[in-house]
Amino acid sequence: MINSVQSYILRLCFQSFLVSFSFFTFLFVVQQLDIYVQMVVEKHIPLLKVLTLVSYMIPFIASMTLPIAVLFTVVLVFSQLSANSEVIAMRACGFSFFDILKPIFYFGIFTMILTFVFMNFIMNETNIEFKKLYASISQRNPTLNIHERNFDRIPGTDRQISTLKVNTLNQSMESIIIFDYSGSRINIVFSKNGFWTNPSQNQNNLILNDGNIVTINSDSPNVIQNTTFKTAEYYVKMVGITERSFVKTLDEKGIVEIYKEINEKKAKNQPVPNNYYVAFNKLIAVPISCLLFVIIGVSLGTSFHRAGKGESYGLAVFVVFLFYVLLQSGQVLGTKGYIHPFLAIWLANIVLAVLTVIFHFVKKV
Repeated sequence: MINSVQSYILRLCFQSFLVSFSFFTFLFVVQQLDIYVQMVVEKHIPLLKVLTLVSYMIPFIASMTLPIAVLFTVVLVFSQLSANSEVIAMRACGFSFFDILKPIFYFGIFTMILTFVFMNFIMNETNIEFKKLYASISQRNPTLNIHERNFDRIPGTDRQISTLKVNTLNQSMESIIIFDYSGSRINIVFSKNGFWTNPSQNQNNLILNDGNIVTINSDSPNVIQNTTFKTAEYYVKMVGITERSFVKTLDEKGIVEIYKEINEKKAKNQPVPNNYYVAFNKLIAVPISCLLFVIIGVSLGTSFHRAGKGESYGLAVFVVFLFYVLLQSGQVLGTKGYIHPFLAIWLANIVLAVLTVIFHFVKKV
């Protein structure tokens, strides 16, 4: 049963957590804000659709900021309790240090479950909706992914396109170059201008005017064909918009779905790619890291009166940076097979556990 003191500590935790979580999530969103502002101002995408895209992106960001917020929450709470000598007062009233830590661990378990739910049941669904909405916007606004004086891939194809000027209002372009790789043939298309049309839900047509096509065959590289045209039309099939055509990646799958696919591949004696094991272990390791961040936060928070707030917060930033560097590096190394997928993902948590022991003994010195 939670007494009034533990209830007070829990209340401090949740208050600080809301502030920390909102702050770090806002920081991550701001990093992408210029892209979405550009979509509204320069690409003329409706504001409501852009805001919907941002809302679909937030759960993905939340899965990263939740563990960070947990660490800084615990550091902040214990720094406040230590600075105000409240820990000493609680001990004087007969509360053991374990009694004081109980609500902190309750908080850690809550955030661990919350992170697990976000990563397995919310983030994957919003990732799917994000991709569908973005594909739908791109289908209606083909110039969204085409930038001036830069080669970009035409959505739904292997063709590369470059243009000197893009008009997003009427979906037109000027001075167009297209690289089209078709088997052994390479077509280089030059066009004075062109524009996009949208004859059907899953198709865009690129109409080119006044240009020529240079064709080079890899079997006969010395033979070059040059064909001029007044009007040419490219058909671009858009994929990933409808439910039937959408194919989930591992980022859109929860732990149960990945586990079933691993077992299905094993039952068929098919090799299981490393990225399946990496994704599976990540969906467990990241939520568990919340508990480790809680323990580290206690060590850093209770040492405030000697180390100073700046040093403790600096160490907290270092811990977060090290954790995500190891996690991201582990994903790459584990997927490519340089390290066993289990070790590649859990290495970050192992390092957190080691740091927990180090901070505990340093605090005692």
